[in-house]
Amino acid sequence: MEFTRRKSPRLKGFDYNTPGIYFITICTYKMRMLFWEEPMCVKPLPVADRLNFAGKIADDAVRNLSNMFPVIIDKYVVMPNHIHMLIRIENNNIKTKTGLMSRVVGCLKMRISKKLHDLNVEDIIWQRSFHDHIIRNEEEYERIWDYIQNNPCKWEHDCFFKRNYP
Repeated sequence: MEFTRRKSPRLKGFDYNTPGIYFITICTYKMRMLFWEEPMCVKPLPVADRLNFAGKIADDAVRNLSNMFPVIIDKYVVMPNHIHMLIRIENNNIKTKTGLMSRVVGCLKMRISKKLHDLNVEDIIWQRSFHDHIIRNEEEYERIWDYIQNNPCKWEHDCFFKRNYP
């Protein structure tokens, strides 16, 4: 039986070990609303006040990435069914075949999944792979920073929003 090889979502020929800033989005499996108490924006609340137990686990895992890898998390937000991050690599002595970004995201997904499974959440947590965008200039950086900052306020207009919750 012959299988078709899945096309890589990574930019062909780019070394994801190199210093730079990356916009990363990781999504829950089947866009499951997993991280907020109330996924509808009934009243304006800071994201920290919206997070449920799974969202708090995800938030803590993102904040601790810099303790495990040579990365800086410039900005991030945990949304009901996805996480956005601006990740900066400054000095990287870790060289991997798939790139440091894949390793960082894989570790983040694994840590969150393990903690949730330890709490008897038996579902599949993550969609396969992740979306990345390599930041090329200050204008892009500022636009994406604003997008991450304002994403919770505009949740019902987000491309990841599901009207038929749960």
